[in-house]
Amino acid sequence: MLRNMWMPRRARVRLSLAVIPLLSGCSSHAKLDVCQPLAPPRQQQMRLESDWAYHAADGSRTSVLIALPLPGAKDGPRDFLLYLRACGAVTGYSPPPDGCGGFFVQVVGALAGKSCVVGGDVRLKNVLLQPRRVRVELKLQLDDGTTIEGTALTLEDGAEVHAFERRYAGDVALLATSATQPATAGAPTASRPGAR
Repeated sequence: MLRNMWMPRRARVRLSLAVIPLLSGCSSHAKLDVCQPLAPPRQQQMRLESDWAYHAADGSRTSVLIALPLPGAKDGPRDFLLYLRACGAVTGYSPPPDGCGGFFVQVVGALAGKSCVVGGDVRLKNVLLQPRRVRVELKLQLDDGTTIEGTALTLEDGAEVHAFERRYAGDVALLATSATQPATAGAPTASRPGAR
C-alpha cells in the first residue's frame, strides 16, 4: 500500500522506460575477441572493447565500421579498425559475394597492416525502440589465419563511415565490383605479416 501511495503505477512505468536507454549506454558498444595465431604469445588472444561502432546503409548493403583502441582501453587512439560491407540482413560467406566483404587493419606495432576477410558470418539485427542502432554479431576468418568473434551495437553515422571510406579508399574499392565504384581510388594498405 505504501508503494502505491509513493508513486502511481503509470509514473513507475514511465520511469522504467526512461531508465532503459540510460542503462544501455553503460557498457562498451563493441566487444571483439581477436585470435592471431601468428602473433607473439602476448598478442595471440586479445579482447578489444570500444564505443566507436558505426554503420551506414546504402541500398541493400550496410557498411559497418568498428574502431578499437589497444587491449584494456576503452578510448584512446583507434589502433585497430574493422570494416565490413554486409549484403542484406544476414550474410554468411566463403568467399564473400561481389561487393561485400571486409578487412581488419592494425595501425601500430609489428603486425601493422591489413588482413582481408575470407569467410565467416555477419548478422545484422535492428534494435527495438532504437531506429538508429543495429546489433552486429560476427564470426570472421581472415587471410592471415586471424579469427574475430564478437558483437557490436552500432550507431547510424554516415559521416563517420564515409570519412573512413575516403581515408581507406583503395581498400574499400577492392571490395566493390567494377560496376559500382572505380577500380582504384587510392593505394591499398599493406598486408599484415602472414596474409595471403
